[in-house]
Amino acid sequence: MSSAPADHFSVVANNYRTFRPTYPPALFDYLADLAPGRALAWDCATGSGQAALALTRHFDRVIASDLSAALLADAPPHPRITYAEFTAESPQLDPASVDLITVAQAIHWFDHPRFFPAATHALKPGGILAFWGYNWPRVSPEIDAFLDAFNATVLAPHWPAQSKLLHDGYVSIRPSLPDLSAPIFTMITRWSLAQLIGHCATWSAVSRAKTQLGSDPLLGLSLDLQSAWATAEIRDVSWPLVLRVVQKPAASHPSQSPA
Repeated sequence: MSSAPADHFSVVANNYRTFRPTYPPALFDYLADLAPGRALAWDCATGSGQAALALTRHFDRVIASDLSAALLADAPPHPRITYAEFTAESPQLDPASVDLITVAQAIHWFDHPRFFPAATHALKPGGILAFWGYNWPRVSPEIDAFLDAFNATVLAPHWPAQSKLLHDGYVSIRPSLPDLSAPIFTMITRWSLAQLIGHCATWSAVSRAKTQLGSDPLLGLSLDLQSAWATAEIRDVSWPLVLRVVQKPAASHPSQSPA
């Protein structure tokens, strides 16, 4: 993967915080219980700070980093969060200082041969690295069919190459640390049609399609969904999470011979 970090989301920074769904609290309960301590968490590629804010329920300090100054400017202030502008591959962190590293909806953009050693270096012995993402929202069979067709026929040529890692469920990513077995978590929210369309507008492929086509590709999708949405103003929208959790081995203590 390229070593030059790309910023795909500053252009939609104003909508990113508003139209991205909220991760389930149970996810952070689970990860905090795995971590060797609760002193420091690093939320890497924090975006608008959604995961970082959730981590403050469990950790004394949270460092939330991103390469996008525009996204960081929109992130919510919190006394336990320190926002920092640096890349995933070059973290400004002390070695063996971090209990938990989280990467939400972002690891497919990283230069993995550089990121994983940097993350391992920052983790304490026994520290946890968790990365997760999500793909298409699920609403109902009829609405899902329109969303899937829109992705297949309109957006497919416009997804950045790295997005395939996420679309394939992160199965091809090879961390340098051993995997742990992780449970399944699902995000669920109640949204209007306007909120769902706002969420679609934050996708990197939509921004690229708008630039390359010279028109808004969401206009046609909006018309299709209006009839399928029917009379229900608010509907349940869900996203199953793709989650992988790895752990740095605990420090080994050499056995001592009897005196």
